[in-house]
Amino acid sequence: MPCELEALRSSPVFGPEIASTELTHPLGKLIRFRINLEGCRCIPWDGILSEGSHTRRKYYVSIAVDPGSDNPDRAQSSLVQEGGRALRGTVQWDEALYLEGRELSYIEVTVHSPYNHPYRTFLPVSDFLANFEYSLWPEDASERTVCILYLSVHQAPCDSDGGEYTMHTEPNLMGRRNDSHSGPRAVAHRATSTCTSNSLHTVVRQLPSLLNIVQRLKIGTVYRYDDHNYSLKPHWILLQILIVNQRSLVQQVFPSRINSLIASMAKTLNVLLTLPFTCMQERVEYLPAMLYHLDMSAEIAEALINGRTPFHANIFDNHEAELARLTWVIVTPDLAFPAGSTPANLNRRTVSKKIVKDALLFALEAIVKSSDAFPPLKSAASGLLFFATSVDMASSNQKQIRDIYKRVDVLVASLKSSAAEGGLVSRAHQEAIQTLADEIAELNENLEGIVSERKSFFNRLLSAKRHREKLQEIVWQLDHVRANYIAAMATLNGTMIAQVLSHVQGLSLSMNANPVPLLGSSSADAVTFPAGTSGVEEVQRA
Repeated sequence: MPCELEALRSSPVFGPEIASTELTHPLGKLIRFRINLEGCRCIPWDGILSEGSHTRRKYYVSIAVDPGSDNPDRAQSSLVQEGGRALRGTVQWDEALYLEGRELSYIEVTVHSPYNHPYRTFLPVSDFLANFEYSLWPEDASERTVCILYLSVHQAPCDSDGGEYTMHTEPNLMGRRNDSHSGPRAVAHRATSTCTSNSLHTVVRQLPSLLNIVQRLKIGTVYRYDDHNYSLKPHWILLQILIVNQRSLVQQVFPSRINSLIASMAKTLNVLLTLPFTCMQERVEYLPAMLYHLDMSAEIAEALINGRTPFHANIFDNHEAELARLTWVIVTPDLAFPAGSTPANLNRRTVSKKIVKDALLFALEAIVKSSDAFPPLKSAASGLLFFATSVDMASSNQKQIRDIYKRVDVLVASLKSSAAEGGLVSRAHQEAIQTLADEIAELNENLEGIVSERKSFFNRLLSAKRHREKLQEIVWQLDHVRANYIAAMATLNGTMIAQVLSHVQGLSLSMNANPVPLLGSSSADAVTFPAGTSGVEEVQRA
């Protein structure tokens, strides 16, 4: 493996060595930051023996720009005693720090104490300038409290742009992670492709929002995977993505695996961040696994873009598939409730009602994507997708909307069987599905008329009764369409079964073979049709 790794590093796949390549300001303009450091809270002070000033711990803040570069700019505050100026568990500095960085740099903010583990976070310059409250995560795996730091940042362009810029990512930056899990290492793939910048920007922009949700839910810090205990440190996910993003600014070609990893992370974040917080609370048991696979995906991407093997992740694990599976599990509601539901289950039922629409739309989108080779089915599913999306704007009656979703769900269940891979669809079935698509298109036209009128506040007030009656008529039409489609499919299925039976019976007669008796019956119970006739003919004569 060392030989393969050396060959891989020397190959042109990863481009020239960044450490020896001078780039003309790849991270944008040079900026001077003036940081007004105020204070922090949620500092742990349990175990302090007394209230005397000499027993209290002291803390300082360290802020670094691009800590993985050759010469990171770093500023450090003075040591201040916990609880010295305000309440216990707080530290107040009231100092000004100065730093220089670039527009597309990333920032490391750390609160240190000589006597315990630090609290740390990473963020892009844009977030550093926009926020005034920062959540710092503990490096100690046994600590679950997040430290809240308060500071304000002002920027001013520098007179000098700093000349040439040399960028180099520290090889052992990820090695500072002190986890007990260390999976097998593998050589990076050699296939290359262009980086998906949109997905990468999505991950950089939305990952802090997910970390805020994780902070509010107080998820456990240890996740057991593959018989190993893995320490969850969500802020390291963001650090690795920021490194990948910074590398993408100066490196044009990457291993193709990076694209799939970043794309899967972007899709996961896009789905999770649309869910209500109550839904995340109900599915909190799946979030440690989600964080683990996000972390492993980010670590593999960061390792591949730097031309080395990951420290903890196995490069051959399919983290993309696991992220997709966990996303599906989290967004899928529990629709089945027992008859004797207790009041404790009412909140869960409410949460499921909120996301039933998302699950329905997800199923319809899956049918649309899987039916490209069957236009009638794609048309029907697309029509139902539009119908389910627009019904919210056509009525404010939540009970009526839920009833419509139930009716649409029955049709979706019928369409799923038609979208099954490898399934055979006769011409008659195709015509039935095309008829369904045409009828759904007519319903959408009627529904669109209601939606367009309800955009005006006065029309919505004056025409509320007429809209309610018209929507009820659309619901009746939907029931009629659903009944017609199910009846047509049942008739076609019955006809096909009868045709198959007639062929089988004819074949049995020609071969002089008797049907096999059912289990639990004797051969005397089997009925043999007279020679020269078939069961179908007997029924017709009767």
